[in-house]
Amino acid sequence: MSADIYQFDTRLKGLEEKAMQGGGDPPYDGGMETRVAKLEAIVPALATKEDLLRLEVKLHQEINAQTWRIIGAMITFGGLLCAATFFIARNVH
Repeated sequence: MSADIYQFDTRLKGLEEKAMQGGGDPPYDGGMETRVAKLEAIVPALATKEDLLRLEVKLHQEINAQTWRIIGAMITFGGLLCAATFFIARNVH
């Protein structure tokens, strides 16, 4: 078991040396600065917790408004149906 740990430790030291020299396969190929620069360029465009909270509040307000529009339309339509039924019942001989 200690031989496995020794081999792992040796491989880890080799990777650390490659990282310091900037050689080898990704992520040790020296392109780290380029990748970090791309990530730093993207960060300002990401949403913050405050942005998500505002979006959630706006969504709840819109759902509430839509619900009341649907309720109003149903009450209006129900009233019109009652009026039509009353009109038909009174005027059919």
